[in-house]
Amino acid sequence: MPIHIEAQAGDVAECVLLVGDPDRATHIAETFFDNPVCYTQYRHMFGYTGTYKGKRVSVQTSGMGTPSLSIIVEELHMLGVKQIVRIGTCGTISSTIQLGDTIVATASHSSHDMCRREFPGASFSAAPDFELTVKIYTYLNGKKEVSRVHAGTVLCSETFYEDTFDVYKKFGDFGIKDRNQYQEYLDFSRNPNPAYKYFLKDYLKQKYTDRNFKIILIFHKNALDFILNEGKDLFPGVPIIAAVPIET
Repeated sequence: MPIHIEAQAGDVAECVLLVGDPDRATHIAETFFDNPVCYTQYRHMFGYTGTYKGKRVSVQTSGMGTPSLSIIVEELHMLGVKQIVRIGTCGTISSTIQLGDTIVATASHSSHDMCRREFPGASFSAAPDFELTVKIYTYLNGKKEVSRVHAGTVLCSETFYEDTFDVYKKFGDFGIKDRNQYQEYLDFSRNPNPAYKYFLKDYLKQKYTDRNFKIILIFHKNALDFILNEGKDLFPGVPIIAAVPIET
């Protein structure tokens, strides 16, 4: 059983929100959870379990830095956790990101050697579950109270105060500058009726009426059929790249 998370099997939900700040964990539990119960307070690594819209969910403090986080994540795994969503704050090395923007990380690079201990002689950039990431990004893009949402890679560092930030600038130089990426989960499998397609077309037209896209990427046959039929009205002149299974 875990040494640092003072909990038993069943105390923690399968889905956990991971935060660095213990006060943030308490705020989330008291503000958003129904009937929150604190299952650990050891070393102020507060953890709470409650329900949100009928779904059992936990929030767990991880502390500052990757070493602390790695201990907490390993012990959450011991307790049967299946999904972990890290939420919190960060700085930016991009001039296109403003204070208060929301970032959905599609992968995390590292400037330290934590991953090299697990993968000797190799570089490893951790990437989250693709389907879950797309759902989070799509949900946030549909929220009016969320001003701007970005999706892209982030950089994790074990130091905060440094003499030079050249390595961070180099990571920024290798990124794609001034890029806006939008993702939509069209959900045709659960909504096959024609009325849904009319609704979706109107929704997309209103949402992206002032956007000038350079390219459209499609990864599902139903989405491809939809864009081939409606794309001329929605995104006139925009090239399409599709990566979908070919039926034989």
